[in-house]
Amino acid sequence: MKKLLVLATILVTTVAMAQGNFQEKVKGRDGKDPRPGFERMMEDFTPEQIATLKTKRLTLALDLTEKQQKELLKVNTKMATKRKAKFEAMKTKREKAKDGEFERPTAEERFAMENERLDEQIAFKNKMKSILTDEQYQKWYTMREQRKEGMKKHMKSNFKDGKRHRLEGSIGQKSRQ
Repeated sequence: MKKLLVLATILVTTVAMAQGNFQEKVKGRDGKDPRPGFERMMEDFTPEQIATLKTKRLTLALDLTEKQQKELLKVNTKMATKRKAKFEAMKTKREKAKDGEFERPTAEERFAMENERLDEQIAFKNKMKSILTDEQYQKWYTMREQRKEGMKKHMKSNFKDGKRHRLEGSIGQKSRQ
């Protein structure tokens, strides 16, 4: 009986220690999620850093010239600066919503926001056409469409029946239902 009690104590201690190490790996030592993500990147990096990384990724994928890299860096910096400002505005709105001060935008405001977003997309697409060669543009457009499809599949698998579903036991993912 004494051996069984000692064995159970060792088992419980081992499991508890393993969970502690698992949580440390998931969260990181500073308590933040170490996985790269859009929000984490927006908080940690400046718009210039984000633009540089995006430009380098496209340089590797599309084999850009020096001139194309410089032009693309300017465009990406401008876009990253706008995105960072919008991210910060949304962050404050979310914090206000927690305090109960959330107001839904009117139909006119939603229309204006959607119209502005689409205008920005059209301008960006035209700018990319002017910077890239036809072959590079086709490759960029294909990559963009594949990423959109992947995001749609990801969203479809996470949101079923109007509720958010996540895989149980996935590292770094908490259930939010």
